[in-house]
Amino acid sequence: MSILRKIALGLVLLVLILLGLVAWMLRSRAEEIPDELPAINVAEADPQKLVIPGSGGLGDLVLADLKGRTVYIIVEDRESMAARESSAMSRAMARWSYPDTVSGFAVGDAEGFGLLASKIEEFIGPMRPELRLPLYIDFQGAITKTFKLPKGHVGIVVLDPAGAVVYRHSGKMEPAEIETLRGLLGATLPAPPPAPTFKVGELDNAACAGRTCTFVFLGARWPARTSRAASRASTAAPTTA
Repeated sequence: MSILRKIALGLVLLVLILLGLVAWMLRSRAEEIPDELPAINVAEADPQKLVIPGSGGLGDLVLADLKGRTVYIIVEDRESMAARESSAMSRAMARWSYPDTVSGFAVGDAEGFGLLASKIEEFIGPMRPELRLPLYIDFQGAITKTFKLPKGHVGIVVLDPAGAVVYRHSGKMEPAEIETLRGLLGATLPAPPPAPTFKVGELDNAACAGRTCTFVFLGARWPARTSRAASRASTAAPTTA
């Protein structure tokens, strides 16, 4: 076999190995979410000994150093993000106001992607200043192992000021569960701002004081030719309740 053929064969094998490695890394790791998450084994992995190395200007995340504060940790991976499992929870949490004694962190579960650590950090680096929470990348899978969270799903953990785990959840959250989380964090919804000065027909700020006024805005001009009932509806005053 000529040297050129040997080189070509070697390159083909290298490409196949790389493709196989990428396919293995990108395989689905999603685990079934049990009805009840397994108990945390403190002897095996004590949350108070958990340390997630920092990067991109962030110091290490050391849970033991956060005693005295209520702490919540949101855990995501590529599959949970693709499934948008955290959408409802994230929208709600972005609206809340938190006590000064609450600290939140986001952790990306990237176990098995250590070979791509530099590329991953390079990719998320510019995103960090725009994120609501400090973002850590866990290349060892320590966060899911410690808190017994299923792989492939969004997870959230809440620790009280004593460092005890008081809440864990995996997967999409329903409204009642989001409300439970809000209560645990002592978060509040911002009060709606007062209505600007307005006048629509017979309605204005004074007329709507103490009442609920509903306005329906049409996206286009009402058709010129319509039924008598629709004509009356188009010229009627806005609905009040």
